[in-house]
Amino acid sequence: MFNVFRADFYRLVRMKSFWILLTLSIFITALDARGVCPGSCMTILGCIEYSGLNTSFFVVLTLVVIFTCSEFSNGTMKNRIFKGCNRISIYLSKITICLCARLFFRIVNIFVFIFMARVNRVTFEFGLISNEFLQHILYNSLYVLTLLSITLTLAMIFKSTTRTIIAACVVFYLLIFAIIFIQKFSGLLIDISNSEILTLAITLCLITLSTAIGIQHFKTSDIK
Repeated sequence: MFNVFRADFYRLVRMKSFWILLTLSIFITALDARGVCPGSCMTILGCIEYSGLNTSFFVVLTLVVIFTCSEFSNGTMKNRIFKGCNRISIYLSKITICLCARLFFRIVNIFVFIFMARVNRVTFEFGLISNEFLQHILYNSLYVLTLLSITLTLAMIFKSTTRTIIAACVVFYLLIFAIIFIQKFSGLLIDISNSEILTLAITLCLITLSTAIGIQHFKTSDIK
């Protein structure tokens, strides 16, 4: 498992797409920081909570698709299977690498945001670690893990960057409509303040289901 993870790590950092998408994420985060009112005051926790949140996330989703599908298109995945690599280990390594990439992008974006905000004469305070902040981090982490799991599963199924991106957009929109439907017709408001247990249950079910489908499909599919 460790050798599979190490191989995926070296393969990721050697990809041009990794550095291009990282540069794009930094550029957009820097623009966001320049939009902060000069001379204002922010908390460090606020930066951690909001800086480059959606930008780095969707950039990483794009990286997941390119990273996974490229191994099918260039024959790398076929060679790994032929050499005897366990398919479950490969799948788990992929999702671990994707989570590490997401964490790395977030850390870089936070430092870029703070640096650019300081250039814009913004002052910072550490702030208090509240329950709301911890809940935000928890649910954002579950949200990220859910969509990463779904994206990786779709990449394993379609094995094509274009088809995976189209399928991911369709699935994500269906999830949004499903949540709106639940909110409108069942009276269940899925958010942190009113339905923590329901939100947790839904995200864990989606993570488990998508991972199980992805592993099962990858175990039984013919790698060409």
